Amino acid sequence: MKQRGFTLIELIIVIVILGILAVTAAPRFMDMQGDAKISTLAGVKASLESGATLVYAKAALKGKQRAATATVDVSQSSTANNVNTVYGYPSAASMSVSELQKWVDIDGADFVVATAGTGKFTVSLTGQAAYVAATATTHCHVLYTNAANANSSPVVVLQTTGC
Repeated sequence: MKQRGFTLIELIIVIVILGILAVTAAPRFMDMQGDAKISTLAGVKASLESGATLVYAKAALKGKQRAATATVDVSQSSTANNVNTVYGYPSAASMSVSELQKWVDIDGADFVVATAGTGKFTVSLTGQAAYVAATATTHCHVLYTNAANANSSPVVVLQTTGC
């Protein structure tokens, strides 16, 4: 005698097993968007840190790394590309996407840059809150804080709460 299909019991067991797998695996894939936001902003954080270091190197070459405020040309061509600095690192004052693009490769359509208090600015993903208070801990953003003195570097913090 040849069997030509599955019994009702076998089908129910397969459905139950698939249901159990779906319940245990689904939460892993539900927060993919949050993980993507965190990864993107982690990349922005690294870009801010390395870009600030390159600006500092340019300032050091021109002897401006210890100045409380200065302007440094960071261009690679004959066209001036001036960045305002604080102790050789980029200044957070009046930061915008166009100012940030002078020293970091960042797409203005994907990110929002906003002042977050004296000597601070935030970078958030487009669609997130444009302004984040300097003490905010409930928004997904990167916070850049100016160098405090000639012996320190800027502080760049990734805030992942709310991603």
